[in-house]
Amino acid sequence: MEKIDKNTQSIKFVVVGAGLSGLILAWRCLSSNPNVSVIIIDSNHIIGGDHTWSFNINDIESSLHEWIEPFIAHSWKKYDVKFKGYSRRLNIPYCTGNSNSLRACVDPFIKSGRLKLILDTEVVKLTSFDVTILNGEKFTGDYIFDARGFTFDDNIKLGIQKFYGKTIETAKPHNLKYPIIMDATVSQHDGYRFIYCLPFGKNQILIEDTYYSDGLNFDQDKYNKRIDQYIEGNNWTEHKVIRVEKGILPITLAIDSKLIEKRGLKNKEPIKIGMRGNFYHPVTGYSFPDSVRLASKISRTINSCDKNKLVNLDLEIRKYKLLLYRRDRYFRLLNRLLFKASSPSKRHLVLQRFYTLSESLIKRFYEGNLHKKDMLRILIGKPPVPVLRALYFFSERAFVAREKKRVKND
Repeated sequence: MEKIDKNTQSIKFVVVGAGLSGLILAWRCLSSNPNVSVIIIDSNHIIGGDHTWSFNINDIESSLHEWIEPFIAHSWKKYDVKFKGYSRRLNIPYCTGNSNSLRACVDPFIKSGRLKLILDTEVVKLTSFDVTILNGEKFTGDYIFDARGFTFDDNIKLGIQKFYGKTIETAKPHNLKYPIIMDATVSQHDGYRFIYCLPFGKNQILIEDTYYSDGLNFDQDKYNKRIDQYIEGNNWTEHKVIRVEKGILPITLAIDSKLIEKRGLKNKEPIKIGMRGNFYHPVTGYSFPDSVRLASKISRTINSCDKNKLVNLDLEIRKYKLLLYRRDRYFRLLNRLLFKASSPSKRHLVLQRFYTLSESLIKRFYEGNLHKKDMLRILIGKPPVPVLRALYFFSERAFVAREKKRVKND
């Protein structure tokens, strides 16, 4: 096949899903290659939903900081963590963006016509070469992406992070200067519980009640009451609610290696990205940094490919997925120790101990870039979980086998 001249070759994406990963992919590739055009199909009537996405600025490679700046709605130079036995302020810059700022990033491409939206539309079939919608119409492209959000897979064993949050506007200044990423001084329920606070201004603050839980049960009324108790305890009682946000995020405990070995055998599938493709931090469930990294990788690949674009891109993503699978083994181990080796009432002690470690280690942890010394440092010392119980969950393969047997017997 002839070499593709990226200065003249028209490259067409079809993306199913107008959430974070689909829009980040479109934004990055449209920004970096003037010959890319994108169609995004979604069943909702609006793109981007109504969400908040947060991250440490260090989670994003420095060469992309200028590019992501329009997405950032608020930023802080520091943040706090609080536990009953320990509190700390970390000098780690923290940022947040939201659905409005994300929509603003892609809006110029919508207006120019390079990004076409097809909304309120149900997709009935996806392959690696076309998308079929409910009325039978088909859309073809050089690349087909599935960005429809997370789906459960029997080959991936999970813990759950649940959150329910309210953004409020207080009558008087709330006097919170920096975010509180974890306030675990609150009463513990349903696993590890903490309150997450983002001060958006002198009188506006997002307060989220968050749980690292074993189950999917979501008691919104209880979470709402607990947030109200937290508001009352901080003397923010005179306020009005601006918006409500809730969600459930996956925390990966283990992945069956057979799933990775078979990756790529189904070559008629579209390329899965974002939460759909399990691109998220295994411990936090946060997906923004991974969405940016993957979009940047795809952008670089299409700008340098010289043969069959679709096959090369699919291969590159499968290789990248394997790299992440190997890199994240340690994080999955930590999750098993938290969810399985530790009793739910003592999970907060695991996190409390973690935040006594060096600031540089904590940065690398959230970047997903731990050194071998970091891994040892996290595990060495007086363990917050029983040693024998911890050893029982060290082997990922054995854990997967036990879980499969348990499910079969249930």
